[in-house]
Amino acid sequence: MELSGVAASNGYAIGYAYVMRSRVQHSNKIVMGSREVDLEIKRFEAAVSQTKSELNQLSNQLKLSSRESEAEMVEALLELLMDDEFYLRILHKISKDYLEVETAVSETTNEIAARIQSLSDEYLCERSADIRDICKRLMNCLLGTAEWVIEDINQQRILITEELTTSYSAQINPQIIVGCATITGGIMAHSAIIARSLGIPFVVGLGELLHQIEDGQLLILDGVEGKLIVEPSEAQIEYYTKLKRRFSGIGASKPNLPLLKSTAVTLDQHSVDLLANISSVEGAREAKNLGAGGIGLFRTEFLYLNRPAPPSEAEQFEIYREVAMIFGKDAPIIIRTFDLGGDKQPDFYSFPQELNPLLGYRGIRVSLDQIALFKTQLRAILKASPYGQLKIMFPMIAVLAEWKAAMLILAEVKDELNTEGIDFNVNLEVGMMIEVTSAALNVEQFAVEADFFSIGTNDLIQYLLEVDRSNTSVGYLDNGYNPAVLQLIQDVIRTANKHQKWVSLCGNMAGDPTAASLFLGMGLQKLSMNANELSAVALRISQIKYTELQNYLTEILKMSEAREVISFLENNS
Repeated sequence: MELSGVAASNGYAIGYAYVMRSRVQHSNKIVMGSREVDLEIKRFEAAVSQTKSELNQLSNQLKLSSRESEAEMVEALLELLMDDEFYLRILHKISKDYLEVETAVSETTNEIAARIQSLSDEYLCERSADIRDICKRLMNCLLGTAEWVIEDINQQRILITEELTTSYSAQINPQIIVGCATITGGIMAHSAIIARSLGIPFVVGLGELLHQIEDGQLLILDGVEGKLIVEPSEAQIEYYTKLKRRFSGIGASKPNLPLLKSTAVTLDQHSVDLLANISSVEGAREAKNLGAGGIGLFRTEFLYLNRPAPPSEAEQFEIYREVAMIFGKDAPIIIRTFDLGGDKQPDFYSFPQELNPLLGYRGIRVSLDQIALFKTQLRAILKASPYGQLKIMFPMIAVLAEWKAAMLILAEVKDELNTEGIDFNVNLEVGMMIEVTSAALNVEQFAVEADFFSIGTNDLIQYLLEVDRSNTSVGYLDNGYNPAVLQLIQDVIRTANKHQKWVSLCGNMAGDPTAASLFLGMGLQKLSMNANELSAVALRISQIKYTELQNYLTEILKMSEAREVISFLENNS
């Protein structure tokens, strides 16, 4: 049997199935009388306390292992656990509806998750998975069960489950769990991000047939094509063993292995700078420890989420200053102004209801509308600019008018700071994301204006191929190896280079060693990725010649499908 899904993390795995099915079972029960209500409330509070303790312990363990980004995801679960809507609604169901705590937790989870998923919003859909994660942990505490016990596994296994949640994926030991396959999920889910950082293949959206797999069955997981092969033949085992060996040499991540230098160099001495993507000061420290040469993308929108009010100018100044000081004066720190809206909506502002939020009020459009909020951030960045090589980058620019409007506001902020006698770097570089198709096609216009560009492959692929990344039914189309995607990226890089403007690339593809090599062959100067992916990309680049990459590109851009490109690269690795 062969099942098809969506590849969420590259790689190959051969191993026996470890089937993780939910052990949470309970019967709906109505409790009567104040004594029983009080008892159920005490049980709920005890479960919350135990879950909070478990998540705090997991977060601390991740931090000790220098896995700061995963620790941040777990800490976000803690915030959800104590969220008023979630917490108080459960108490209401117990005290007013006289439901036992298990039923109250289950009903509340389903109600909130269903409401969030109905918004068709990628970021919020991820939050619905996190709510289910909290529900599972609470239920396990209440019923005295465990979702899995990793210590019981004494051989390499491929994890099979309906949905892999954040907190459980953060516990994965890649020496034991060598791959994951799920019925649901998306490539932008936290579990997929964690799988990529661990360097293990992950395939999502395999459907209900996954329920037929039994514990101990031999499996092959193809994290490049997005396939799961059940009880493979000898020929299939031999074929994938060769692929796995080849991929392990050039593409598998080596988590948390620091770089010796922050520039990757090919065999014929062509170099590319390796930078990191971050969303916090802790992420900057992790990136520095792992050898990043600077920050290629500071996702500042995360500073605005899960809080009742936006961060103040003083708070932002301290954050940007601290990140700059972590890396020193010579390292680039590219700060993307907040990309709010669409899949990232803060609690303190009510965004309009939209049929297609990812195509509507988001990114620079929000900034140009919420000018006071925008100016506060620009002031903080400029005030922190003397402490390092800070650069400003605008997100989601679609037309030249948006760029000019943003630059006009920046000029006003500079005038205000000059009037106030506040020092800042007057030569600070300003660039823009290339993630909207119109910007990619009109980069010649922008090259006259901007100091640099950063290609955001995640959104660019989504807009170019008209595919929702969170929709597993069309997820097979979300493939950066599509020749149309590669051709457009090459055109952007060549045009920018013609105007002597440097280009970075900061989407998921930057952390894919094979794809990163191709972009180097196109003339890219900088790559920015998750810090855990730096070493694998550097290793791959050090094993190839720049001239060979250029020859590969000549052949690849003649192809018509992503599978042709992938097959070509596998055969020429």
